[in-house]
Amino acid sequence: MNQRSLEVESGLANKPDSLRTWRKSALEAGFLPIIVVAGSRGKSTVSHLVQHMIGDQYRIAMRSSDGVDILGARQQGEIEPWNRVETMLRSGELDVAIWELDWATASTLPESARHAIVAITNVCANREACFIFGDAKIAMRSLPGIVNTLANGGVLVLNGEDHAVAELSENREKSSILAGLGVASPAVAAHWQSGGVCAWVESDHLCIGHRQAPMRLLRTDELTFALNGVAGFEVHNALMASSIAYAIGLRSSAVAAALRSFRSDFWSMPGSFNIMYASGVPTIIDRPAPSWFLQPVIRALRDFRQARLLTVVGRFDEVPVEDLGEVGRLLGRVSSALLIATGRSTDGYPWELVRDGAMRNEVPPVVLPFATEHAAFRKAQAMARAADTIYLLSENPGEFHHFWPARGRSDTGVSAGSSAAL
Repeated sequence: MNQRSLEVESGLANKPDSLRTWRKSALEAGFLPIIVVAGSRGKSTVSHLVQHMIGDQYRIAMRSSDGVDILGARQQGEIEPWNRVETMLRSGELDVAIWELDWATASTLPESARHAIVAITNVCANREACFIFGDAKIAMRSLPGIVNTLANGGVLVLNGEDHAVAELSENREKSSILAGLGVASPAVAAHWQSGGVCAWVESDHLCIGHRQAPMRLLRTDELTFALNGVAGFEVHNALMASSIAYAIGLRSSAVAAALRSFRSDFWSMPGSFNIMYASGVPTIIDRPAPSWFLQPVIRALRDFRQARLLTVVGRFDEVPVEDLGEVGRLLGRVSSALLIATGRSTDGYPWELVRDGAMRNEVPPVVLPFATEHAAFRKAQAMARAADTIYLLSENPGEFHHFWPARGRSDTGVSAGSSAAL
């Protein structure tokens, strides 16, 4: 495969040669330079990756479930600040806005074509149980409305491996980019053969482009936030973000540099598979997930750990009760010890289902109950030896900030890097 830049002729209509060109074209066409990122998992990482790729030289606003940030400053409220963002985009006071969209909000969107980019990370990862017990019903009702907010001339960026998402590219092939870990999945393969733009992994390299102009960005083992390529779901997030970068005209060199320097920042996006260190022991901080989203994480943890995995779990209130046993089984499969925060006896939280699931493994882990997540985590730190890994699952990961008081730093010397100049 030849090394090319993102400026080569592409399979997208009206491919911009820079972010400024993309922004100018959007405004002239009557819609806003807003990038919408929706999905069940991964949207926070993709949104922050895109922000990192764009860099500090552009004026950016961000909207998420935590609120609205304008030029890095958190605003009070949500609707009024976002209306102000749209006004500032039109006037030129802002260059671009990124909207991390959850399904509940997506279901209330007015169907007006106004967004320049719409990206959808996943719905159910092709797991039938998700459609039965998960939020898939809300997601599936929301998908048509999200797509309808894409302006004529905008670009749809889709997970080409999630069937519910990939099929949204039908009749939109010339304005769609499909991302997948390979080009073998049916949707990605068909899109590739028809000359569409794809993002994929080939020979351990992130690649993007179409049949006439494929290119490599960087090696997967350069992705520190993806455990140097071990975490396939994070590699896929990198592909999604790179696809958005392609659509808005960012240079390949800047995209690759941003991917190398990106860290999943515990302070701005807690619980998004953050990697922190204490006394040389890595702690991976995540949010509880149903079994259909936990499986790729388990594969990554299995391949990443060098010695024992000490898993600390709190409540799984967002996980269907019917799935708790399977979650426990998956965690127990790779964990040497499972430290469970049971809460007060009056809570009624069925933590025993997680324990019983873990004990279904041929070689079950040691299961230790604790009253609180903090007590369980402190015990894990005391137990940890060199080469061990701690996996912390918490619905309130921000409450663990005091364990790493120095923002953006760890005792390994790794810090959150700044994006490369574009």
